Amino acid sequence: MAGETWRRELQPFGVRVITLSTSAVKSNAPKNFRPMTLPENSLYDGLQSFLNRGAGGEMQKKAITPRQYAAQVFRAVEQGASGVVWAGTDSFSIKMAYTLLPTSVLVGEG
Repeated sequence: MAGETWRRELQPFGVRVITLSTSAVKSNAPKNFRPMTLPENSLYDGLQSFLNRGAGGEMQKKAITPRQYAAQVFRAVEQGASGVVWAGTDSFSIKMAYTLLPTSVLVGEG
């Protein structure tokens, strides 16, 4: 939200703001991962296993390389992108989910 606010406020001054929304990119982060444990009755309890799987390396299986990610971002910048730029493995699918699905589905409300 901050990026979008800055983009709109700075646009009249010729400043272009890009917010990167990144999905899976290969990294060494999972090597040092320790599963998280949330307090009992946490509002985020339903996400704990999902987050642990993702941070633990599950997303690394299909992730693009840092070079591929950089190329995606560079291409967007060179093409004059402004606003949210989606990059990484399956970023188009994730963008479509955020665009088309109700917020309650994405955050597990209701």
